[in-house]
Amino acid sequence: METRINYDRATQVLSVIYENYKNKKYPFNLPRANPPQIPENMPKRLKTGSVDHANFLFCLCYYMRGGIESDVACRRLSALYDNRQYLFDPLVARAITPDEFMPILKEAGLTYKGKDICRFWPENANRLHKQYNGNPVRIFEGVDSYEEACQRIIRNGDPEKGFFGFRDYWDCRFQYCRLSHV
Repeated sequence: METRINYDRATQVLSVIYENYKNKKYPFNLPRANPPQIPENMPKRLKTGSVDHANFLFCLCYYMRGGIESDVACRRLSALYDNRQYLFDPLVARAITPDEFMPILKEAGLTYKGKDICRFWPENANRLHKQYNGNPVRIFEGVDSYEEACQRIIRNGDPEKGFFGFRDYWDCRFQYCRLSHV
């Protein structure tokens, strides 16, 4: 059975959800309804609005695909950042092998999709460094539409295009919403 996405309906539904979020209506008025990147979940030494902040959020997106609570992933990634900030610098991270990444992620309690993420992280760091001077915010420079943003993020099977771990429309939406406002 082939899965088909009704983009018109998705836009309609997501618009209502987004309006509820902006206006703090149900379910976003519930005590546990916080985005993972609330200040108490973020790294202690991270300056909001900095390139380091953008790189941290870019790496956090690896864990926003289900299977792990978003706030848990953010807190664990924050602890990793506080202990090994260099991992979030694309110039450094691109040289770390997946075999070196795996025990680091395991020690941090970030084993969800660990095999994939330890491959994606250095490759994406390399792409960020080469194409955007290590700054994920630059992915969106000159972007005039959401679709254009998706074209820069999603690989769609093209080995030279986009980033690993951002495979579809929904991953792209999350990335765009998060990094275009840093």
